[in-house]
Amino acid sequence: MSSSTSTPSSTMSYLWLTCPTGLEYCVEKECIQKLTNVNVNNITREIGKVIVKPFPKQLITNPEILWNFRGVDYILYGIVHEESNLFQNNDQSIALNSIRDVVSNVPVQEWQQAYEVWQKMPSNGKNIFDNNNNNKQNIVINNNDDLLKKQEIKSPTYYVTKKRGGKHSFPSTTLGRTVWEGMNRTFTSNTNSLNWEGELGSNANLEIFSHLHEATLFLGLRLHKESLWKKSNALAENRKWVSTPMRPQICYGLLSETLLECGDIFCDPMVGCGTIGEVAAETNQSKIFCIVGDIDQNNVEKAYDNKSLKKNTSSMIDVIQWDASNLPLRDGVIDKMCTDLPFGKRCGSKTNNYNLYPQFLVDAARVLNHQNGRATLLSADRRTLPRAVDLAAGQKPFFKKQRNFTINVGGLDALTLVLKKRYYNEDRGNAIKEKQRRNFKIAMAKKEKRLKKRKMEKMMMMEEASVEKKKNKKVVEEEEEEAEVKEENSTTKTSR
Repeated sequence: MSSSTSTPSSTMSYLWLTCPTGLEYCVEKECIQKLTNVNVNNITREIGKVIVKPFPKQLITNPEILWNFRGVDYILYGIVHEESNLFQNNDQSIALNSIRDVVSNVPVQEWQQAYEVWQKMPSNGKNIFDNNNNNKQNIVINNNDDLLKKQEIKSPTYYVTKKRGGKHSFPSTTLGRTVWEGMNRTFTSNTNSLNWEGELGSNANLEIFSHLHEATLFLGLRLHKESLWKKSNALAENRKWVSTPMRPQICYGLLSETLLECGDIFCDPMVGCGTIGEVAAETNQSKIFCIVGDIDQNNVEKAYDNKSLKKNTSSMIDVIQWDASNLPLRDGVIDKMCTDLPFGKRCGSKTNNYNLYPQFLVDAARVLNHQNGRATLLSADRRTLPRAVDLAAGQKPFFKKQRNFTINVGGLDALTLVLKKRYYNEDRGNAIKEKQRRNFKIAMAKKEKRLKKRKMEKMMMMEEASVEKKKNKKVVEEEEEEAEVKEENSTTKTSR
């Protein structure tokens, strides 16, 4: 499916969904799945965001549906989507005036509509469920207390947050102030029927988010304060984390590539604190069974404690301590696999990855189903992962590459590979593993030899430096003695 690339008019409202860079296609598919009566051609993908225009009518009356999105960071009611070369004008006054004019020309009705949607949007998704993906929501009346508080606000306050990317003649702080001035011009005019007041700081009721990316300005009202996953109740709030946790939005994006089906047995062989398994169980309740594990006992204990916090999905997940390169599973027992491989930075090392990745991929080929076995793998070690896939290939590959793309994970461009199993041969798999172990031992021996050589060179340099220091010290002492003798002789002559 291809997305429309035309620039929308700045006066038409739209649904603005933010997501991790690289997962725009996943969010687009989720929009098609969960938003009815939305034309596919009205969905556009930008960097780190997906836009649906116009704002879906079903969300104007029932915005709580948005809490069932899983691949999204934040949801905004978009008001401005304007592209103009004036925004990048070298004259700062011209660029800022053009932004100010675009914001001030937004009709009051657009702001009013956005505010009404914000009032209807619950501040959390704790009691909103959509287990069958059929857009039937079971909303518990406890959410009404939150909605009533919003309805009681007569004079809402707002503040502006900003983000800027590209070359401009002004800093980001100036962008936020300019947008605020444009809005203030609208709300202080004589024809304005809204009673909005600008406020400094995050204590305001409304957050207006502005994003200027090169020559395109996006402006919208954020419909919730914190990340969608954090307040959706999909994961337990008091769960335990590891040093390198994976964001649930990214987990959902990876899982969407595995194409989970009812009755599948799912596996995460390097589970960490269990986020991928929990997201898989939460988004496919009563449909799949998850087997997850890790070689680190602390991680296994955290994953077990975390899955026990969610009673509705706890029975769907089994946690085991194992070695991912030697899985204690029968051949062809796993239908789908998804994992976050160690990057080799804070967790593991590039040297260990050189040995771990190929052996893991061979064992993954063994345990995956022969008919529909599929694996989605993510790693920031962009050299070792493709090499490991190729090593597990040879003339007749174990896997067929379905798709590869990049995801921004904590500022790192992590490579994602989607693999489909073709076949597995035990003799060839064992031969690949044995060859990799042998190569790894040779590589480690060479590395140890290099380290030993460097250590010897360093010791020799330190010894030479010590000898040179002693020599210099001896010269200095001799010079001091000569100076003392000369001084004594001069003193004796003077006394005579």
